[in-house]
Amino acid sequence: DMSGFNFSSVVNWRSQQDIKLFQSALEAKLRKELFPQATRIVFTYSVVRGGSQFGDQPAAINAPHLDYSQNDTARHEFHQSWPPFDYKYNKEQHILMGTAPTDEDEVLSVLLGIWKPIYMNNPVCDHPLAVMDGRTFHQNQEVPHPIHINFGIFTFHNLNGGVKYNESQKWYYYPFQKEEEVLVFTQYTKDDYFCTPHGSFENPNCPDDYDTRVSVEMRAAVFVKKL
Repeated sequence: DMSGFNFSSVVNWRSQQDIKLFQSALEAKLRKELFPQATRIVFTYSVVRGGSQFGDQPAAINAPHLDYSQNDTARHEFHQSWPPFDYKYNKEQHILMGTAPTDEDEVLSVLLGIWKPIYMNNPVCDHPLAVMDGRTFHQNQEVPHPIHINFGIFTFHNLNGGVKYNESQKWYYYPFQKEEEVLVFTQYTKDDYFCTPHGSFENPNCPDDYDTRVSVEMRAAVFVKKL
């Protein structure tokens, strides 16, 4: 999709045991509808936000951002001071830096973001996810944003991207997203400045009996044949 995001309907999210089934179903749709040229699609770890179980993270709201800076040079410089964990535990950073195991005849094309509600009795209302039309975001509007998150047993280091406001930027959100609906957007494009800033926001206009948002997010790296 030219705007950098797209909806697909796949299987319902049921439990952590079903993640691979979900990813397999989603991969089939990605290959059929968006990336028929893909040689390989690699899914990374999943994060639950807004849940109440151990390891869940709070919903990140009112902070538009990029999960990964689009500046490859700045990323390499950052990780010289803050090396990433082994590939087994931190696939995205190694994929973006070109240190992940790959076939010699393939290259990274894009890194996708995948986001959907889970374990909810109603559609998303209070904290929906907004995405920017990637065609309205430009390189001079990104600000490198290093983060260092202490999880107690380890500290996660990453070079995110902050977003400078520009009146030409166009933002969209899908109201009342259901569990069977998946938002797929562009986190990073190799050798081309095209990405989708995103962020959840607080919507005060929700029914009193609605569940607060619980969601899962993950990434998928799409590899293609080297030209």
